[in-house]
Amino acid sequence: VFAHSFSVGEYYLAEDEFGRVDTSHRWMEMAAEKIVDRFGYENCPSMVQSDFDNNHPQAKHTVHCVIEKRKDRNPLSSLAQDMQFGVYYWVQGSAADEVLHISGYKRNRLIAPRWDTEPGDVYGYSPAMDALGDAATLQEQHIDKATAIKKSYDPPLQGPESLRKHRAKTFPGGISYSATQDIQKGGFRPLYEVKPDISGLMADMSETRERIRGAFFSDLFQMFTNLDRRQITAEEIVRRYEEKVLMLGPVLERLSRELLQPVVDIVFADMVDAELIPPAPEDLQGQEIKVEYISMLHQAQQAAGIQTLERTIGFVGTLG
Repeated sequence: VFAHSFSVGEYYLAEDEFGRVDTSHRWMEMAAEKIVDRFGYENCPSMVQSDFDNNHPQAKHTVHCVIEKRKDRNPLSSLAQDMQFGVYYWVQGSAADEVLHISGYKRNRLIAPRWDTEPGDVYGYSPAMDALGDAATLQEQHIDKATAIKKSYDPPLQGPESLRKHRAKTFPGGISYSATQDIQKGGFRPLYEVKPDISGLMADMSETRERIRGAFFSDLFQMFTNLDRRQITAEEIVRRYEEKVLMLGPVLERLSRELLQPVVDIVFADMVDAELIPPAPEDLQGQEIKVEYISMLHQAQQAAGIQTLERTIGFVGTLG
């Protein structure tokens, strides 16, 4: 199974009536030579063939690719043109009948996990959007700090008019020659005294970093790494785990629905089509296969429900 990760800004997405991404429109820059190699000379539009024939193999063209659910197809046909999801390639600016390639997929192969979405918002939003302003502010603070430090050890200089044509040698061991009257006037000297107090700036930068860490839930993923207390009870650890799962639960459920489960289904179906998996036993044929995840975070998510059940049973036992 081959997968391609697309950059932000080179594709559009659309959802079906259930909020699942089932349509993608992508565009990419390709050289004429690469288009011919991939799609064949006879399938290329006339302008690509012209560049290829006239020794312009590196001429760039914009190739569009659309993946969408077919509405008009023959479900009994095994041809790629009749599969459930259609794949269409064409070159921007070509004639309507000059299509590079038409193919299809048996199932939806678009994987578009999102952190969270709002009604009518296809692309959703992420913690990076919340932290974008602080990230830009932190970059500006780094520039201000570097400027202040540099001015303290390499300040701007001023000197008499007669030394305009004499460049000051400010490197270690350098000698700058001046007339006697210029030396008496002080020669080169700092334009202004810079003694930056960057402690306030450093405190502001530290606060900005903490806001960025909070936006990315760093305190939840590293709750014990950042803990500065030596004594902590088991009950407190349980409560921290429950809080972590409570905060990340909706995101984990969405990732399972939009990333993990589709990937497992696609890989499993491709392996079945390639006959890499032996036939299922008779008792399992026709049964739905449920995948269970065993990561530490998923186990913690399951443990939160088990601990609630344990407390309920313990309470009932006490009453008994």
